[in-house]
Amino acid sequence: MAPTKSGGTSGAPAPFDPCSSGCDHFWPKALQRNQAFIDRYREARADQLAGQEATFPAGTWWLHRFAGVKCAELGATAPPS
Repeated sequence: MAPTKSGGTSGAPAPFDPCSSGCDHFWPKALQRNQAFIDRYREARADQLAGQEATFPAGTWWLHRFAGVKCAELGATAPPS
């Protein structure tokens, strides 16, 4: 068979549905995690600006490495008390 010919079925391909694999369950949770990260980051930044000890959420490696801030352990789900 020539490389320009297709084998199998003829006609238009089936439409691609990116959410057919369950992404409708993934995105809301991902957005919630992102918002939780932003909320914890803002709280830590406010504490830092007020001169209090601040613990930034996990995922702020650059701040930990280059600014010397304290960061939560990876996998921590709640801000430290």
